Amino acid sequence: MNIINRNQTRIILLILLCALACLSIDPALANKFQTIGGGVSGSNQIKTEFIKWVAYVVAGIFFLSSVLTVITRNNNAQTANYSVWKTSASILLVLAVGATALGVYL
Repeated sequence: MNIINRNQTRIILLILLCALACLSIDPALANKFQTIGGGVSGSNQIKTEFIKWVAYVVAGIFFLSSVLTVITRNNNAQTANYSVWKTSASILLVLAVGATALGVYL
């Protein structure tokens, strides 16, 4: 008798993969942003460019999600997209515009 089914195994593996990714990314970024004493000249510029890049990537993901919400509407009755796809697309588009504005004005 299986105590853990296939879906539970996938969830556990996904959680472990996310934890491993978080732990492996942190040391790589630590040297870039960590300062000793007064810091390094230009370190604020590096941080700002990195945050801009992240904002643009997030905006792209939100925009792609908004477009996919419109394209795949009414395809699966088990998702919220089936009945409230206009609201979902609108919210995702607003988030994409907000993330883009953050990248532009930062």
